[in-house]
Amino acid sequence: MKSLHTLAELEQAVTEHDVVVVDLYATWCVPCQQMLPVIGELAETMPVPFYKVDIDEVPEAKDFTGAKAVPMLLIYKQGKKREFAFGITEKTKIESKLNRVIRG
Repeated sequence: MKSLHTLAELEQAVTEHDVVVVDLYATWCVPCQQMLPVIGELAETMPVPFYKVDIDEVPEAKDFTGAKAVPMLLIYKQGKKREFAFGITEKTKIESKLNRVIRG
C-alpha cells in the first residue's frame, strides 16, 4: 500500500487505474489505526492498487473524495467513486464491495 502526499498524487492514482482503493486516515485516529491491519491484508490479497492518504497532510483529499470523517475507504472505478466504507468495517464487507466494483 503506497502513501500519497499531495492532491495531485491522489488525483493521478484515481484516474490511472481501472479500479483503485483509497484509504483516508489520520495518525491520531484510533479507529484508523485499528483498520490498518485489515486494509493491509486486503492490499496484499486483492488484485487492485491500494493507496493511503493522511488527511492532516493532504486536507484537500476530504473535498476531493467528499469524505466528512475518517477512517474512510473509497473504491473508485474509471475515476468515479463507486463504493465506500466508513469507520471500523469488517474485512468481508470491504471484500464484497470491492468484488462488486471489480465485476461491475
